[in-house]
Amino acid sequence: MRKVVRPTGKSYLEESKFEASAWETIDQPGFIRIWDEEADSLPKTTTTKLYLLTGLLLPIWKTIPTSNERIYRVTPEGCASMIGRTLSEEGAAALRAKFMAGTPETPSQMLTAALGTTTPVDLGRGLTLTRRRVAGDVRLEIGGADKGTIDGLKALGCFTEIIAFQLRVFVPHGAGVDAEAILTRIVGNGAVQLSDRAA
Repeated sequence: MRKVVRPTGKSYLEESKFEASAWETIDQPGFIRIWDEEADSLPKTTTTKLYLLTGLLLPIWKTIPTSNERIYRVTPEGCASMIGRTLSEEGAAALRAKFMAGTPETPSQMLTAALGTTTPVDLGRGLTLTRRRVAGDVRLEIGGADKGTIDGLKALGCFTEIIAFQLRVFVPHGAGVDAEAILTRIVGNGAVQLSDRAA
């Protein structure tokens, strides 16, 4: 096993893969030049979205939905240091949904509840939001939409897809998408107008 150290971090490479790779021996000045070129090409700062679970963790340690059991210390700019375990976006949503009391009432709570469980979340006016796995991707599907409401939902930011000869409606979510704003439009005044048009 070989340890590979680069300006971007370190990794390990099996001996057979190392032998089959294009690595070659160079002199120290050449190495320093190549290292500096790669280091200079990197951005000065990077931004990472991090879900950090902090506080009294031992009582729920085994139920934390993550395979990474490392403890991280994070010091956000202008804030106090925090110590905890990192979670994926889905894991954070699942944990919030597990410990959230009562029925979700705000779009933020509805989104959290939907991402945290496969149980349908009531959006009102006959619509539900459910987490589904479609072609390996996690999707948020709106149920209860009829032909009269689909165009209205698309105008509010949803998208449709035909799966198994059936038209289904989804709320986009993930990096660069404000799913909460779309849900706000659906459950707010827009949903009332949507329901009125469908009636």
